[in-house]
This record gives sequence, C-alpha cells and structure tokens, in this order.
Amino acid sequence: MKSLIIAAGEGCRLKSKGECKPLLSFLGRPLIEWVIERGASAGVDEFLVVTGFHGRRLGAFLQQLSARTGWNIETVHNPEWRKQNGISVLAAKPYMKEEFLLTMADHLFDPAGIEAMLQTKLPSAGVVLAVDRDLANPAVDLDDVTRVRTDEENIIAIGKGLVEFDAFDTGLFKCSPAIFDGIDLALRSRGDASLSDGITALIRERLAFVTDFKGDYWIDVDDPRMVQTAEQIIQAAERVQLAAPVT
Repeated sequence: MKSLIIAAGEGCRLKSKGECKPLLSFLGRPLIEWVIERGASAGVDEFLVVTGFHGRRLGAFLQQLSARTGWNIETVHNPEWRKQNGISVLAAKPYMKEEFLLTMADHLFDPAGIEAMLQTKLPSAGVVLAVDRDLANPAVDLDDVTRVRTDEENIIAIGKGLVEFDAFDTGLFKCSPAIFDGIDLALRSRGDASLSDGITALIRERLAFVTDFKGDYWIDVDDPRMVQTAEQIIQAAERVQLAAPVT
C-alpha cells in the first residue's frame, strides 16, 4: 500500500533547530528518514512525499535516500505550500487512485500501530482516523493537538478548538480517494482548506470513521520540547526491543 506523507510546511516552531523541518536531525538521522523507515518496517511499499518549503533540498535528500535504501520514494511539489495542509493533500490526487495511508512528516509512530492501520478496513468509501483515547497522555501538547469527538466508530467533530472531545487525532489516516472530494468542497467555498476541513465534509456524509491506535506510542514532533520528549520515547522503546528475548 502507498503512504502519502505531507512535508510541505515551514515548521516555524522548530526554526531554532533547523530551516527545513523534515531534515531536522533526530537521533542522528533526518526526521523524515525515521518517518519513512517506520512505515517501511510496518509493510508500506510505496511513499509519496508532498514537498513545499525547501522543496528542492528535501527532494534531493529523498532521492538519495531511495537510492541508498531501496525504498520506493517519489515526490510531488506543492507550489501553494503557504496555504493550509489540505492543499498539499490535493497535490497528491492524481497519484492516489486506491486506498492509501496518510500522515505527516513530523509524526512518529510505533510501527505496530502503522501495521494495524494497514490491516484496518474502511467501513465504506471514506476515511478512518487512528485516535488516542488517553486524554492524559503526557506526550500530547494539548494546546496544539487536533481534538476529536466520536460516536462509537464515527467522527462527529474534529478540530483544534473543540471544547468537548473524547480522543486525540494521532495524524495517521487510512483514506479512500473520497478525501480529495471533501477537501475540494471546502476549497471551493473558502479558497483554502485544511485536512480537518476535508474530514468535516466527510462527516456530513457519514464517511469519517475512527479506530483506536494500536501501537505503544505516537508523537507529534512539533516544537523543541516535543523533540526532546520524542527522543526519550524512541530511545526507551529501542532499549526494550533490544532487551527482548529472541524467539
């Protein structure tokens, strides 16, 4: 299955650590390499990365990464990267004709969570979002996380400003091409659109669903504090993996 990775934004909150957020050094490797490596280890066989800010530099790195690792990585440039992230999703529309995973270049997941998402079936044409129902998760920045209100398997509201919510958006989606229709609808009405706007359009059609995230951790690496938190979580997880008995 293909994975669409949005890597077009400027990443202003991490400017102190580097100009190009996806190329930020994270435990000795660029952040986006970690993102792709985790997808590949979970079973993703193709990656499409949407570039924008510093797109030429990022594209060159991804080309080298593909040649070095054998991972199937393609890029598409979004010249309107200053707009909301829904426009970057739309840039991939010509390349995504079947179901695909969707995530961001600054989100790290336990590969087990990605693997479970690959096996998740869409109840119908639409979108499934992996959510975290642990509202006390210390690795979540409550001031920045996208909040979700659910009704059993359905999303009934999504947004950063929700007052009533029962889950967090982990940033890991399984999508049908219907996501593009939802974003297009928001774009036509306002001239710009976020991914959450696209999800909201699908909510009205009862085509937006949730599944509980199955991995041990997920992290939005969005500011210097979260970089440090993410490094600690990843290092701890790797120590546990190395200590596990071989069977």
